Amino acid sequence: MPDESISDLNFKWAWAIFEGLIVGGLEQVIISPGSRSTPLALAAARHPGLKARVILDERTAAFFALGVARASGLPAALVATSGTAVTEWLPAVTEADLSRVPLLLLSADRPPELRQCGANQTIRQNGLFGSAVRFAMELPVPDEPLLQAANRFASRAMASALGPTPGPAHLNIPFREPLVPSNGVKPPEVRSMQHSSSVLMAGAQHVDRVAESISGCRCISVCGPELGGQLPAKEIAALAQALGAPILADPLSNLRSSAEAKTNLIPLYDGALRQLRFREQARPEWVLRFGAMPVSKVLEQFLSG
Repeated sequence: MPDESISDLNFKWAWAIFEGLIVGGLEQVIISPGSRSTPLALAAARHPGLKARVILDERTAAFFALGVARASGLPAALVATSGTAVTEWLPAVTEADLSRVPLLLLSADRPPELRQCGANQTIRQNGLFGSAVRFAMELPVPDEPLLQAANRFASRAMASALGPTPGPAHLNIPFREPLVPSNGVKPPEVRSMQHSSSVLMAGAQHVDRVAESISGCRCISVCGPELGGQLPAKEIAALAQALGAPILADPLSNLRSSAEAKTNLIPLYDGALRQLRFREQARPEWVLRFGAMPVSKVLEQFLSG
């Protein structure tokens, strides 16, 4: 295959991947430039549906993407070149996994014939993040008949990152040189497929059993931050009112600023829990937790007791 055909195909391959991600809601791409990731960087920069940012340091870029996704509730994508650059993502990937933040990890890689032969900037990238990712796949080397398949794999990665338990998803993407497309290359026409995300719902019988168990019992509601969204403050406040349950809301929880929750809200619970009298009065038989676990050490000790 002529060099120009290879470079143009690399660009089309990267474009098809981004088309699949955009259908799932991708808007921002954070790029740490490098040679092997050139097709991905150019496709992201030229795509009208994406906002591309350049952050040179991969570790900084990964935590920036984590913050973007956490603040917006929408996944962000990371692009890095092959080799040890990809390993710099690991701390932020671990955080995204535990915090349920959707991230797309797009690592450029060398083609199979350059691996395990001493080529520079070559490590085993496929499966690098282990159980921290919701989905991991190595795509084939770009091939014109498989453009639609690349788009489909990207769409599947996006669906996996979004739920039912959000988190990181990893696509390892090998490219052969040359990597810079010709001036006349045109984006491919691909038909993007959107995967539906599953929603976790408690069974009606289980909800009834819980309601029966807590009826007449002493309860407290513990509300932490809800990553990528907000807790249903009105419903939680109504439940707390019906149960006579105080609401212990983390500073990052939207319950702190909810007008509906003010009746039962204890905003400065950290100080209140240091008072023996309050601890004895509030000691619950049931704890209803919404969102992530608050970071208060005093609350953790109180609950463990």
